[in-house]
Formats: sequence, structure tokens, C-alpha cells
Amino acid sequence: EFMKNFYLFLGLLIAILVALLLSEPQKETSFTELNIKKNFFNNSLTVESTIGTQFTHENFLNKTSLVFFGYTRCPDFCPDTLMKLGRIYKSLNNKKHLDKSKLQIIFISVDTENDSLPAIKNYLQYFNEYFVGLKLNKTDLKMLTKSANVYYKKTSSDPDVTLYDHTSAVFIVDNEGKLMGVFTPPYLESDLENDIISLLNQI
Repeated sequence: EFMKNFYLFLGLLIAILVALLLSEPQKETSFTELNIKKNFFNNSLTVESTIGTQFTHENFLNKTSLVFFGYTRCPDFCPDTLMKLGRIYKSLNNKKHLDKSKLQIIFISVDTENDSLPAIKNYLQYFNEYFVGLKLNKTDLKMLTKSANVYYKKTSSDPDVTLYDHTSAVFIVDNEGKLMGVFTPPYLESDLENDIISLLNQI
């Protein structure tokens, strides 16, 4: 009787161990999810875009949007981040069962003095022709960055060299147009891509 109970216990233990080994661990996301979700654009905000139309809250609906603040003369964070996002966007072309039309990558310039809309469009062409560039006026940019907790400040005193310190995070806007999370550097491309795929599959 003892041996029978022992083997029964042993079999149960082995079954539990096998189940634990076969079960997939819960994947941790590489972005920080925000507890308080609010509209990224307020309903009255209308801005110029590189897609030839005015950009509003409506343009965020039914898509996952990744938003990066920077400027076209940025020497480091901007081109590095946009290159990574460009490679990920290209990689998603190979995912046959993924609707890439649900993904929107947006660049917002913090240099309202020097970055014209054509300059922003030409700049983004280096990274991906489908990236969307937005140009806000000073007042709207100040309101948007304050709402999203984005920092930017002009640091150069030389009139020929324009440099800004700015937040280098990538913001996630969900399919209802609400700011729901943020990717913070350093970015691991594989983690970014996996999380983007997960976000797109949730729509």
C-alpha cells in the first residue's frame, strides 16, 4: 500500500513538473504601460502633416501609432531611433498574417523655427517612405508636449547650429487615440518588434 501511494505521488509530481516545463512563461513587454490613459491629441488639435492632409485625433483611430519627438538636424537619437523603427517596419513585411496597415509611425518636430514640412518629409524619406511627419506651431507643440510629459529645450547658442535636448522615448497611442504606453531607450529591436506585433494583434 505504501509503495502504491508512493508511485501515485511520484507520478503526480512528474505530471506537474512536465506541465510547468511545457507551459510558456508570461512574456514581459519592453514598454511601460500607463495607468491613466488620455487622448494624445485633444479634439480641437489640427496640425500639418506630410501625408497631404490635416492630422487630427481621428487619424489615430483603429491603428497602433508609435510617436517620436525630434528634429531633422538631430545628430544622434533621432536618426538612430528612426533607423531602428524603419528596419522593424520593413521586417513586418515578411509577417504574412499581420495587417501592417494598422501600424502608424509618426515623427513630430520640436524645432518649429527650422523644420518646414517639406524638410521633415525629405528627412523621413531616408528611413521609410510611409513614416508620417507632423509640424506643430509653438503653442500647440507646447500644449502637446506638456500633456504627454515630453521634454525639449534648445541648447545651442550658435545661430548656424541648432541643437535640442529632448525626450528620446517612443510613445504608444492605441486604436482609440489614447496615450497608453512608452518605450524608453536603450531599445532592443527584437523586443520592440515583438511588442509591436502583439499590439497590432490586439486591434
